[in-house]
Parts: sequence; structure tokens; C-alpha cells
Amino acid sequence: MISTDKLLANLNRRGFFHIRPGLTRIERILAFLQHPEQRFSTVHIAGTNGKGSVGATLANILRHAGYRTGVYTSPHLIRVNERIQVGINPISDRDLCHWGEVVLHAERSTRTSLTYFEFVTVVAFLYFADARIEVGVIECGMGGLWDATNVLPRPLLSIITSIGLDHTNWLGKTETAIATQKAGIIKDGTHVISGVRGVGKQVIQRYSLKNNAELSQIDTDFKGVLVSEDWSSPTQYWSYIRKGHAPVARTMALMGKHQIDNAAVVKSAVDTLRKLGWGISAQAEIAGFRSVSWPGRLQRFKKAGHPIVLIDGAHNPPAIQILTEILRSNYFKNKKMSFIFTAFKDKDVQAMSQMLQDLPASFFLCSMGGERGMGIDELAMYFKNASPALCETPIQAFQEAIRQTRKNGIIVVAGSLMLVGNILEHLHTQGWRHA
Repeated sequence: MISTDKLLANLNRRGFFHIRPGLTRIERILAFLQHPEQRFSTVHIAGTNGKGSVGATLANILRHAGYRTGVYTSPHLIRVNERIQVGINPISDRDLCHWGEVVLHAERSTRTSLTYFEFVTVVAFLYFADARIEVGVIECGMGGLWDATNVLPRPLLSIITSIGLDHTNWLGKTETAIATQKAGIIKDGTHVISGVRGVGKQVIQRYSLKNNAELSQIDTDFKGVLVSEDWSSPTQYWSYIRKGHAPVARTMALMGKHQIDNAAVVKSAVDTLRKLGWGISAQAEIAGFRSVSWPGRLQRFKKAGHPIVLIDGAHNPPAIQILTEILRSNYFKNKKMSFIFTAFKDKDVQAMSQMLQDLPASFFLCSMGGERGMGIDELAMYFKNASPALCETPIQAFQEAIRQTRKNGIIVVAGSLMLVGNILEHLHTQGWRHA
């Protein structure tokens, strides 16, 4: 069997960010492997932001309901194994290598070369089929219509969380164009849950009607309302309101007002699954919301004698806007703030930097390197009015921020999920605890 190191080297040669739209390659491989993706039920999730939170929460509720649940998500923060989970456990190195070798054989046999994302997607489907999961919560990597996950034949639900300007080189320059790509996951005669607002909302409505799919739309059919939040717990108290029904009170562990929208989308999805015959008790739902964990999303860490560290995966303008609103809230407004930031070249760094520089913060910039990472000098140009500290690596930026931030202050890390992964790994090795 291929070793873990050799398999990861093979994946890395494919290029972590190399994208080749189209489903022909993965369809050929899946046909050769006798369609593992057709051996379990699925919930398919697309959207600019919120996919991971919605997927993690829904999967947690399904697990509490007693269903053997698989989760496929991307990108990973530290190890590729994180992308593929059954229950709460990531795929083991042994299983990753076993199914990776199966995919390599299929590539040779069909003379097909998959991208990084396509390869890992096939591994996930094989692993889920072999593990006999009952339901897979499957997150799109990018877009929807031409995303490798869109080979799923007919999901129980298609969920579209939000639409914003991201990946514009691939998905289009407008929210309408991006919404059209995301709506590509809507299959004929299925159910659609939409958390989309703005101009994208009409696109989702149009595609749902075109595909005779039953649509449940945020603000029209349902919504979530924040009641109160407690960052010390951390816990949010919220109410789910559905047209024609009494409000339902819930609590959840994920923080940030935007998570209330995500939670409402999940609640609507759970209600729809119940209508389809899935047995999900109120107790399972309550426990799933209350205990969900999603690393790297408004996640706080503490260590004696040091400032609090807040890590968030915000890496596009809509997500950065949400983050800045949270950092202006009462809980954070009196804390001395240091901000560690980097971004990739294909992101709208100008928009993100303008929003961030409105914060009363000191900035510590670093580069992730590689062909996609924005160089430190270019990053510095966007933050020139903030007189940022320039650091070669994420760890150096973190160490400098620690040195310059008061113990009662806060260090915020955002701009790139790869940056978040780097800092998370460092925190784990240095004895920091989740606050």
C-alpha cells in the first residue's frame, strides 16, 4: 500500500489550488469504481460563506439522532484527513492511503488525471460507501454547477447558504453570475433550503421553479432572531420563526450574529428531513445545536499570562465585514487589539484591508508564500496607512503580536484559512486551550 508521505506528495503535485472545471474526469472514475456516491443518501451544500458551519451543525444533529453520518468539507486547516469524517472521526492515514491507492489504480486504468479536489472527493465517496454511512453531508469546494461534488445524483436536500463576491475569476464578477453557479446543485424534484439574500435570491427562486424543487427561503418562509449572546460560555440564545408556527427557542455554541442565519438554515433543513421521514427528535436537535464545534471560526484560545487569541476563517469581503462588526461589539470594543492578516492574490484584498483599517488595531502582516500567496510588500501597500509590522511567516507574526499586545488585550487572526491552520497548529503545540 502507498505510504502517507507518497500519497500526500502525489496530491501536492496536482496543485492544491489548480482548478479545472468540468465533471467528465470524475464521472469517468466513479463509473469505473461502480458509483460509490450512489450508495448513501446525501445533503449537498453550496454557498459563498457558511457552508462549513451549516454542514457541521446539521451533521452533529444527525449524529445525535443516531444516524451514521459522513461529512465531506474543504479546505482542511492542518491535515487533509479533516476533510473526510465518519461520526466525529477524521479518516485514518491507513484508510486514506488504501482508498487513495484505489483511486490511483482507477486513474491508470482509465487514463484519467484528476485534480487535487477531485481525487479527495472520490476517496471520500469510496470511504463513505465502505463505512456504510446512512447520510453524507457533502460540501461543495467552489461554485456548484461544475464542482466535483455535483456528481451526486439526487440529494435529499440542496442547501445554498449565502452569495457574495468570491472566486470571481472562476464563478463570475457579479452576485447574479455566482448565484447561477451555486444554483447548479439544484436537482429536479428535490428540496432546497436557501439562506441567500440580495440579487442572488431571485436566481435561487428561478432555478428552484425551473427544476420543480420545493424551496424554503430565509426571511420569506423562516428566519432566526438573536435573543442574547454570552461570549464567556460561549453560547448564543436565539429563536427560530417559521411562518404559521410558534417560535422555537434554541441555544448554540457557534458565535457571531451571522451564525443565527446559518442555524436557521439548519433548522429549516431538519424540519424538511422530518417531512421526508427522517427521525430526528427535538432532543437530538437541541443537543446538536448546543454541542457543535467548527474549528477556526470565531474560536478563542487562552494561556496564562497571555492575551486572548481569536481565530476566524474570514477570507473574503462579506466574511471580513461580519468579523469587523463583531469586533466592534461591546464584548471586544475596550480591548487592545492586534490583528494578524494575510491573503491570497486572487482575493479582494483592497476591500478587506479598507474594512479592517477602520478598526482600532495594530496590524501584523505575513505571507503564506507559494504561487498563490500575496507577497509581503504588496500586502503592505494595502495597509500603508496603518504602519503595519511586516513578518516573514505566520509564526513570526504571532510571536511579534504576542510581544506587543497587553495581557488584557486580544490578538485576532484572519484573512486565510491556511493562515488559520498554521496558527492553530502552533497553538496546539504550545499548550494554548480553547476558551
